[in-house]
Amino acid sequence: MPIDALTERVTRYEAYVELRELWDNGVETIDRIQPQYLGKGDEIKRKLLKAAIELLDARILQLSKFDMAKFDLRRTIDGIPASAESIELGAREEVAREWRQNQRAAVPDGKPSDGSAGGTGSGRDAFS
Repeated sequence: MPIDALTERVTRYEAYVELRELWDNGVETIDRIQPQYLGKGDEIKRKLLKAAIELLDARILQLSKFDMAKFDLRRTIDGIPASAESIELGAREEVAREWRQNQRAAVPDGKPSDGSAGGTGSGRDAFS
C-alpha cells in the first residue's frame, strides 16, 4: 500500500462504498471455493459478511439522502453563543422582555390605573 493511500482524505460515503466493495469481494471469493474445500468457518464468514454488507447498505442509503443545505454545520456553529455568560445574559434579557410585555398587556394605555408612576416605587423595574 503506497503512503499516499494512508494520507488520502475521502468522505464517509466514499469510505463506506469502498468497504462494501471489499466485503463483497470476500463473499465472491468464498462463493468461488469448490464445495469439497468449503468448511464451516467459510460458511459462517460468508453469513457474517452478508449481514455486514446489509447493514452497510442501510448506512450508505442514509448518507445518500443527506441534505447539505438542511444540515449546514457552519450555520449551526455560528448560532452557538460564545460563552455560558452570554447564554445567561440572553436568558435574563428574554425574561425581562417577556415581563415588560406582560406588564404592557395588563395596562392598555401603558400607565397604571391609580395614577402613580408604577413599577416597584424605586423608579426601576424588577430586572434592572
